[in-house]
Amino acid sequence: MKQLFYIMMIVISVSLNSLAHGQELSFEQVWSEINASSAAQQAAKFQLESTQEAKSRASRHWLPTVYLDAKTYQTNDPGASFFGLIQQRSLQTTDFNANSINHPDAAVYTRGALGVNLALYEGGMKSAQVDMLKHSEVAEENIYAQTRLNQYAQVGVIYGQLGVLEKKQDQLTYLKAQVEKLLKNYQLGSRSNPVGHSGLLGMKSLANRIEGLLIQFQAQSQ
Repeated sequence: MKQLFYIMMIVISVSLNSLAHGQELSFEQVWSEINASSAAQQAAKFQLESTQEAKSRASRHWLPTVYLDAKTYQTNDPGASFFGLIQQRSLQTTDFNANSINHPDAAVYTRGALGVNLALYEGGMKSAQVDMLKHSEVAEENIYAQTRLNQYAQVGVIYGQLGVLEKKQDQLTYLKAQVEKLLKNYQLGSRSNPVGHSGLLGMKSLANRIEGLLIQFQAQSQ
């Protein structure tokens, strides 16, 4: 229902804009406008692209992972200072002095590491994930296509209804002119009007009925 309301709002917006510029839009032009600005289609497309990206990443699960780790800190804590020297491979004989170990000066220590993770065995989990994402991709493609198809059909129905109403209004406008012409020339009591007063009332009733239908169709079009 929300999607149909959204489409109707775009159709009205496009129609008003074309009327303001004295233009008459074809169905292809209306559909092109809606197709280019449909939030529902964009959402379905983004979901499809997200699934495709996830599948692409998962399919590269066998590639090694390279990581870089760096850590810098400043401390005068005896334990942290001593292990900092060991980690930096800068421990010297003078560092074993009892006073230096128990009361070290504050110093900055830096530790860095470069490593590679290579998955040798994953138990089929990653392969199963790739298969699942492949099926998800197909499903999202179908959803995207179905969304476009549904909107195309809905726009076609609305556009067709507007066309039918316009044709009815044209026909009623022509019929109204003919009835008004007959009423204008209708002379009560004339030999050419054998139905007399009842005929006049019938013609006026028909004119009122036509006017009512015109107002009704105009309201529906708006």
